[in-house]
Amino acid sequence: MSSTPSASRWNENQELIGQGLAKIAAAFSQTMPVSGSFSRSALNLAANAATGMASIISALCVLVALLLLTPLLRHLPQPVLAAIIVMALWNLINVRSLRNAWRASADDALAAALTFGATIAFAPQIQNGIFTGILASLALFVYRRMWPRITVAEPGSPALARELPQEHEEALRVVLGLVRFDASLVFVNVSYFEQAVFGLERRYPHLRYIVVSAYAINSIDASGVETLSRLVEELSKHGIALVLTGVKPQVQDVLERTGLVQRIGAGNFYATDYAAMVALAGREAARVASAPTDSARLPAAPAEG
Repeated sequence: MSSTPSASRWNENQELIGQGLAKIAAAFSQTMPVSGSFSRSALNLAANAATGMASIISALCVLVALLLLTPLLRHLPQPVLAAIIVMALWNLINVRSLRNAWRASADDALAAALTFGATIAFAPQIQNGIFTGILASLALFVYRRMWPRITVAEPGSPALARELPQEHEEALRVVLGLVRFDASLVFVNVSYFEQAVFGLERRYPHLRYIVVSAYAINSIDASGVETLSRLVEELSKHGIALVLTGVKPQVQDVLERTGLVQRIGAGNFYATDYAAMVALAGREAARVASAPTDSARLPAAPAEG
């Protein structure tokens, strides 16, 4: 039973890779540099070409045109040839994709617009436009990750009340703060994370626990490890314990290799926020029971609004 091979989708990146490899081979075989036509590939795509034979036929047509039709084509003005190329490439311009990119992320749309504008401005040196787009994309990528989403539930706030187990709300509502960091902890955003934690400590000096919800921290680098180490040291001077919840295995491995687990304390790592709050409520109850009455008295919760 024979089967017809399925057509492969045109991959413009693969074509450019092939052209680049052909140029490298030409450099070592004393031949002329290889070139291709992006517009010819676009025409093949529009004609529903399904196999590599389409490129061979296209090349043969170009050869016939060069050998036989040049005297007829020489009188065509260049604007006519430009119009042919523009019409061939028109289908590659996807305005809907640009509109969707703007709706999804203005940064992506800005990078696309810069690339398009630079390509037009630097024509025919289109590689300069491509380099501009790459640099713009990298710059915007780093910029977005400098200030990721961070949620701070302050003591006594409704946001924290929603996170606390109801049976332990009274014990923890004014001694615990929660920080949820929705990004990897790397060099571009460690200062932002550090400011959020220290800001919480400065605003509420009566804190005893700062819980870092680390579910979204997929990786941590040397700057992140150094920042956590500094936070543990500074917070411990004020009697505040740094507690981590939901730490992923790859992040846990880094913390163990760098010895930070020992500095934070194995008892300050919990699988979930709920487990951490239940354990901290027990700690707080034991502390209040063992401390003198005056020193164990909790400060009043801050007024809302």
